[in-house]
Amino acid sequence: WNTAVAAAMPERVTIRWGGRAACLAVVHTALDRAVNFGEVVGRYTVTIAGGRTVPIELRYGQNISSWLWDAERGIPSIEQEVAWSGRTAAGNDVLLQMIRWRNPQPETPVETIELSSAGGRASPVVFAITALDRCP
Repeated sequence: WNTAVAAAMPERVTIRWGGRAACLAVVHTALDRAVNFGEVVGRYTVTIAGGRTVPIELRYGQNISSWLWDAERGIPSIEQEVAWSGRTAAGNDVLLQMIRWRNPQPETPVETIELSSAGGRASPVVFAITALDRCP
């Protein structure tokens, strides 16, 4: 079913925004497991005023993982931060991860954030993006 869900979603979404941020915190997860650790499952591309773009590659097991908790493997990388965990009505343990992006030019407004998927079962799903005055 996850393949059908991923196929029904857009490959790319652009969020227009004109505010400043020293840091963006993104709460996200992958729809399913990827085949290989480190596989690129998507990308966030941040465009700051003046046209500079900064890509953020989403590498499975490093900065994004499946929302289904894998008790045998746990969180495979110290780069991941669990933002939320809970349980589905069916009793499955689930979690959302968070990554933080440090703006190389915090005084320059962020124009857009493009969210894109590499396609496949491990498509990224974004729940929230928050702009911060500083990166904790």
